[in-house]
Amino acid sequence: MTNTEALLFVGKCLSLATEPNSVDEIQKRIQSSRIDWGLVVYESSNQLVVPALYLNLKRNKLLSDLPEDLISYFEEITNANCERNQQILSQVKNITALLNKAGLSPIFLKGTAHLIDGLYQDIGERMIGDIDFILKMEDALKAFQILKDNGYHPLYGYGEPKLGKSRHFPRLVDDNEIAGVEVHGRMLNGKPAQNFGWDQVFPTCKQATNLSGAFVLSDSNLILSNALNVQLNDKGNKRYKTFLRQSYDLLLLSKRANPLAVSKAFIPYFEIINNYLSFSAYLFGYPQILPFEKNKLAKRYLKRMEMIWKYPKLARMGRLVSFLFFRLYRYISTVLMLFFSASTRKRVFTSLADSTYYRKHFEQYKNI
Repeated sequence: MTNTEALLFVGKCLSLATEPNSVDEIQKRIQSSRIDWGLVVYESSNQLVVPALYLNLKRNKLLSDLPEDLISYFEEITNANCERNQQILSQVKNITALLNKAGLSPIFLKGTAHLIDGLYQDIGERMIGDIDFILKMEDALKAFQILKDNGYHPLYGYGEPKLGKSRHFPRLVDDNEIAGVEVHGRMLNGKPAQNFGWDQVFPTCKQATNLSGAFVLSDSNLILSNALNVQLNDKGNKRYKTFLRQSYDLLLLSKRANPLAVSKAFIPYFEIINNYLSFSAYLFGYPQILPFEKNKLAKRYLKRMEMIWKYPKLARMGRLVSFLFFRLYRYISTVLMLFFSASTRKRVFTSLADSTYYRKHFEQYKNI
């Protein structure tokens, strides 16, 4: 079994969430003794879907043929994640109460939104990093300050309390809370934010199913947010990255709204969303609930993804060259701006004076 085969096997198991008829096929593959569980663990861990994999196998009574130590490992990870998510829910409740008291109603995003909106059958199913929420621009700054006044502080000292070109303020943490918090004033980075921002998502937002006073995007906008965050914010469309955890969210959201119909209604970025739909469908074995438009661009996108999987070292070299070129451009332009911009001088000197900046900066090179 290759890494690609292991990843696709994980995807097929996750598809049980919407394709229960696949049980017999998956059971036969498990019983064939051709599954390299070491690779399955590696790929599911790398994609942050171990709890989702375990719970789908458990719900469909497919654990009996797995090694006992593997089941114990899956249970341990899932139980720990369940406990973490319980703490995240408590933290979200506290944040919501703080902001509601100030007359602000946050719209939660990404994994946190799905958690409080009841997307998952089990609270431990989704691994969540930060708590993300959005408010209109002027209210986002108010929320940032409210959190700072109530025990939160920037994770890195060099972060400035302004958005600039970013979609969110510097990440906040509370030493007594489990998750970091990112306060958004925009949904997307750069020009695309004009097409999908607060003014577009606020009118159709809805009350969160599991938390009074908190809001989430409409089901259609949850799908758009999922796709655009992967393809634009995380540069999935340019760098041909695999985000199985987010694709699994998309699969579950597809039970609420047709993702192809949603993407066709959002004309400016239909092609890159359709590429994501086609690749996600491929990961899950082309379930009927996840349609996409079969066109040349989608076919070409899938072929490039398969090529990257086949030659990962070559793909990484390409990303490295692109990243270094971008960093060189940023270094040169920043040095030049030091002569003309007071705000640039303040930002650079504040960053250089903070010891945590260097660790954060060089982490970018590790994560290429």
